[in-house]
Amino acid sequence: MTREEGLAIARKAATAHGYDLERYSLDTFGRELSEDGGRWLFGFLCKPVPPPGCTFLVVVDRRSGIAEVFPGE
Repeated sequence: MTREEGLAIARKAATAHGYDLERYSLDTFGRELSEDGGRWLFGFLCKPVPPPGCTFLVVVDRRSGIAEVFPGE
């Protein structure tokens, strides 16, 4: 699965979990692939400057397309 396909799945999963993506930007710091290359890791940050905990992570399995959403703390 390409990055673009993974990101589309991540955005759909985030929206399904109630996140308004207009309020978030994609985190561009760090790797987007897991060490083993099996998962896409997409971090989202509140705009314009995230207060503590105003982030979340979406992990997308590159084989199955299953996404997991992990809220910030």
